Amino acid sequence: MKDQLVPELRFEEFEGEWELIYLRKLLKKRKERNSELKIREVFSVAKGPGIINQIEHLGKSMSSADISNYKIVAPNDLVYTKSPTAGFPFGIVKFNKTNRSGVVSVLYAVYKPVNKHVGFLLEKYFDSEVRTFNYLLPIVNKGAKNTMNVNNDEFLKSRKIIFPTLPEQQKIATFLSLVDRRLAAARRRVEVLEEWKRGVVISSFERSSEYPLTRFEEIFKRVKSKNDEYNENVLTISAQQGLVSQTDYFNKSVAAKNISGYYLLQRDDFAYNKSYSKGFPYGAIKRLTKYDKGVVSTLYICFRLKNTNATSIDYVEQLFNAGVLNREISKIAQEGARNHGLLNVSVVEFFRDIKIPLPPLAEQTRIATILTTIDARITAAQKEVAGWEEWKRGLLQKMLV
Repeated sequence: MKDQLVPELRFEEFEGEWELIYLRKLLKKRKERNSELKIREVFSVAKGPGIINQIEHLGKSMSSADISNYKIVAPNDLVYTKSPTAGFPFGIVKFNKTNRSGVVSVLYAVYKPVNKHVGFLLEKYFDSEVRTFNYLLPIVNKGAKNTMNVNNDEFLKSRKIIFPTLPEQQKIATFLSLVDRRLAAARRRVEVLEEWKRGVVISSFERSSEYPLTRFEEIFKRVKSKNDEYNENVLTISAQQGLVSQTDYFNKSVAAKNISGYYLLQRDDFAYNKSYSKGFPYGAIKRLTKYDKGVVSTLYICFRLKNTNATSIDYVEQLFNAGVLNREISKIAQEGARNHGLLNVSVVEFFRDIKIPLPPLAEQTRIATILTTIDARITAAQKEVAGWEEWKRGLLQKMLV
């Protein structure tokens, strides 16, 4: 037990065991309601951003017309959502670092920490899926509408946690705040690069009306080769990751038992998924770049370039990724006709009626080079974020007991 009361990683000026303590010694229930409607900002509580303006997070208000009974959340308060989210079946606990007061639904539990360092560190403590699960499991009863029946007082006295004293709280919180700022800066670099690319995409393709429009069937030929070799690399389309192995994406295969009738794709082939994806209301088209071969369901429309000497494959990939074909596909998609979420898109019309802007090859190459260069910078920035996130997870595992 003694070893468990000391973190694996610690600042050298501190020694001795941490304290086994109930949350009621660290938090107090906040009882204030918005009865006088002095506060108009409604907060959402999300796994990633934490406590955030609801409209900023969701794009619209989801609050009741009357928010006079909503609970007030002051700066540095802790909020427990009591509703499941990915990785946290019993809800999440977040710290209000907005420096603003807002309100949340009465379904949430709001607590005032004894100091801001406590609130910050408890959020870090409950960022762990394992810690959160173990702490909440004994006191959770699942109620109607998938909410958690957790008594607000019970949350504070369910069990003890291992926690540092004030001087060490402050030291750890200051250090982890710095890590958070570095991580936020890295994420912002990704956002800036993505915003830059969106601008370049618009400027590159907004003049598409000036380019000759070429029928799809003149540029591409359909791929209908069946999986005679019984390739087991079953692919799915992700709007963000492209054509990716189902086992990598879902952690399992969701393919049919017999995949011999699936289409067999070669590297640089394309596949069109006739169902909604984020940013692609009429389905996404993705290029196979991660593997030499793979197979997809026959529900996909698959194709490859006829002449790579006349058309830049990087150009058409960027054109597809930019959603330039959304409008063209909308013309042939049968409105309201869906089969298990799939758009009713005729293969014949897809190749015959869809047209894409095709400038001279030199211009295609120029556009593709600019956009792929930006993509490389975005990928590098995303790897930097992933590195910071992994380092932070390791720190939290070692600095908190």
